Amino acid sequence: MGVTLPTVASYQNRLAIVNSSTTMTQYKKQCKEMGICGPSLFSALPKSLPCPKLFPPDLMHLIYNTGQLMLQLFWGTIDHNKVSNKPSNWDFAILYHSDDFATFGKAVEHASHFILTCVEDCASCNPAEKINSGYKALEYHILIFRLCTGLFYGQMPPYLYCHFCPLGSAICIIHRRHKSKQDLLGACKNLAEFVVLYEHYYYQHKMNHLQFVRPCIHLLLHLIDKTFRVGSLTELSQWTMERTISNYEHRIQLDTNPYGNLGQEIIEQAMVNALFAMDSLLRYHDINWKRP
Repeated sequence: MGVTLPTVASYQNRLAIVNSSTTMTQYKKQCKEMGICGPSLFSALPKSLPCPKLFPPDLMHLIYNTGQLMLQLFWGTIDHNKVSNKPSNWDFAILYHSDDFATFGKAVEHASHFILTCVEDCASCNPAEKINSGYKALEYHILIFRLCTGLFYGQMPPYLYCHFCPLGSAICIIHRRHKSKQDLLGACKNLAEFVVLYEHYYYQHKMNHLQFVRPCIHLLLHLIDKTFRVGSLTELSQWTMERTISNYEHRIQLDTNPYGNLGQEIIEQAMVNALFAMDSLLRYHDINWKRP
């Protein structure tokens, strides 16, 4: 039996078939055929969207993977046959030569002085110097989807530049705190066109370019419909979790047993969150977090 569309009804039907297994051999066979590894713990939550609608894409890791892929293509460092498939023959490998990449890195470093103050501490470092020492997802976001749309003007073939810029526009719209339905529909159109033309311009239907097509490219097609279904993906993704972890780390003030202090901080935050949930008139900025 083939796997049907991931609607709630089809998921429940396939899960029921898996749960009806009477032996471990049958269970493994049913899991493989149904495309389900077993019941989800999230199904036991008293209030939630039903599976599989509960799981939106993780925007942060998608941005990281897509940004890394695009930079590897522009830089010519993606896996390839070094004999018959040289990056010097790729129209899109505009940073392949070391001098070009060094110049690009300097331009990125200079542009960091014009980054908004709110993200200045996460401005992209010079990729020619720091790309192999833990480039962060937010750095890829700023570098690829914001800075490169300007830095590549006049450096990239016009047809590739016109193809790349709508991707940056769509990603920026998705990350806005406030976005209209029309904005999202426009972003959906841009992402769909980007994915279709990506295969034409980069993959080019060549077997030796097959590794250029990564899951992150396909996942771009699902961002807008998931936004309409569950809300802004920026607040639902790992971005929020990473920021929360960072906030707690900055609040640790004990040299000894730091995680004991962290545990108390989390308990206090949970109590405050509960108050917010009970009274919508409370405002976060009315609370003074400073210690005496």
